[in-house]
Amino acid sequence: MSSLLPKRLLPTIIYLTILLTSSSPTPSLAAPAPLPAAAEPSAPDVTKLFNGLGHIFVLNATSYSDASISDTIGCLSDTGYVVSTFSGFVSESESQSKSNCAVFSTITSYPKTINSRIGGCSFGNQAMPTNEDSKYGARQHAWSCNEDAGMVPEGERYYTINGFKHPFICNGNLNCYYDIPRAPLPAPSSSSKEDSNTKKDKVFVWQYAWGSEQMGITPGHLQVLWMWVPVGTKAE
Repeated sequence: MSSLLPKRLLPTIIYLTILLTSSSPTPSLAAPAPLPAAAEPSAPDVTKLFNGLGHIFVLNATSYSDASISDTIGCLSDTGYVVSTFSGFVSESESQSKSNCAVFSTITSYPKTINSRIGGCSFGNQAMPTNEDSKYGARQHAWSCNEDAGMVPEGERYYTINGFKHPFICNGNLNCYYDIPRAPLPAPSSSSKEDSNTKKDKVFVWQYAWGSEQMGITPGHLQVLWMWVPVGTKAE
């Protein structure tokens, strides 16, 4: 019996040898943040909030898990630029401010697009500038809204994910982060100090692209989230 033991163990020994010699480490790429866990029973269903009319706030945040309205650095205009949230005070005595934020409409059923008063919005307008600072930005055109709704590429669909704390807007295949070169200029503190440069300030926004040659956000740029704020509600 003892002479048969090695023969019986031989297949196991061969298998273990192959397994150990083939388990060499392989390089890995930085991956986007994982999908959120299932929403808690008390958490709002953000997919129901992302519909109808709303503003799109731009948040300076590297993670959706701890991002909040306090991270807001601007919003999207009806042409697709990032602009300061407010354009200044209408009345200093009443401290009323005027919003620069466009009112967008969304279609949550197919084709799941976002539109401003000008037209359809997407990254598909090849007349818009590319992200020259990025290793992968040569073919990344800035977001814009155009009267030609046909410019929205097939597959560029907008949605949010149940489990997010807020209705952060994703597009395509889980593209939930965006790339901007800087924050927009702040609005003037009063009507008497209104700055014409602030009114004209327009910041482009691109898709967030990464890879082996650029593992994170474009150097010098900001990684941001888009947050849907339904019109007529108070963002918290």
